[in-house]
Amino acid sequence: MAEPHNREFVVASGVSAATSLALLATMTDAVGLLLAAPFMAGGYGVMCSVCQSAAVREAGPGSVGLANSTYYMGFDVGMTLGPVIGGALFGAFDPAWFYPALMVTVPAAWLVCAVSRRRAVCGGDNGRETES
Repeated sequence: MAEPHNREFVVASGVSAATSLALLATMTDAVGLLLAAPFMAGGYGVMCSVCQSAAVREAGPGSVGLANSTYYMGFDVGMTLGPVIGGALFGAFDPAWFYPALMVTVPAAWLVCAVSRRRAVCGGDNGRETES
């Protein structure tokens, strides 16, 4: 995701996800859950679409199937490990601290994105042929 316009989506989605987790951490009834839901959709939902489209654009028209397969493989790994890690966190933390503990994932994702972006910018053409 080295394209500059993706940065806005990453930041907006991260802020939205963090807002959702903060609302979930402070909820006392179903209203808190209803307030958090649109922020989760704006965070997680938008980010999924942005990441998939970035993978497809990065791969190019001849490799759309490969890009989608690779994206969904990572998505499936996340969906597999998420409940395992979430279950371990739920067992390790007081339930009141569960959502605040998950908020650590937002800056962690930003860090991964920043490192990936730096490698893409500093790493040259990443082995791809360039048009002259």
